[in-house]
Amino acid sequence: MTGSVGIIANGAGLAMSTLDVVNQVGGSAANFLDIGGGADANVMANALEVINTDPNVRSILINIFGGSPAATKSPTVSSRRSSGSRSPRRS
Repeated sequence: MTGSVGIIANGAGLAMSTLDVVNQVGGSAANFLDIGGGADANVMANALEVINTDPNVRSILINIFGGSPAATKSPTVSSRRSSGSRSPRRS
């Protein structure tokens, strides 16, 4: 993939439909990660670290289906880990 959007989603169907939406609005994915339905804060933190290693990524789109129990934890780590730098902060 040669785009500039890194995508994190929980579920293959959601990840693929998110790729479609990014393409529909003129974007292009650099990569995507399916973190699964049971992902916790550590999985999300690891996903962000993986996405951040791709130099083509200029933005990250996180699409977490709200019906999953771990969805309440994912925004917490996302906001805690994003500092505007390419490397996530360590807590």
